[in-house]
Amino acid sequence: MKLVPIHEMNIEAAAEIINSNQEYNYLENGSFTRTLDEVRKELMNDTTESYLIKRDHQWVGVIDYLKYNHKDQTPWLGLLMIKGSDHYKGYGKRAYNVFEEKLRNERIGKIRLGVLQTNEEAKVFWGKMGFIRYGTSQWEGKAVDCYEKILE
Repeated sequence: MKLVPIHEMNIEAAAEIINSNQEYNYLENGSFTRTLDEVRKELMNDTTESYLIKRDHQWVGVIDYLKYNHKDQTPWLGLLMIKGSDHYKGYGKRAYNVFEEKLRNERIGKIRLGVLQTNEEAKVFWGKMGFIRYGTSQWEGKAVDCYEKILE
């Protein structure tokens, strides 16, 4: 499994993955799908690093990450999404492990993320990945549980 930077030549693959997760899209923004322009705006910007997750010759997921949050001087994982048809195959865990190894190689000592409070599956997943809930915040009017993992 490897991470491939998202750019104009592969943005449609990222949009396909995002649109294969209609329940999450609805939880996040009240719409089951996202337009290509919305995906482009979210994943191709000067603020975050975005990657497609490639397994063998298939795109299986997307990762979006903020290397430095000015509010807390900490990196934040904004999105780890696996293609809907590839859920429950262990790809999320493997992709996160590849991502975490990237962070360790960059000598990053911790990572944070937020999970919508209504997203029970994600809270269980991140707990299994070693993240600890440290607080609650608001994001775009929604309650979010904040998690952190120290990278040893």
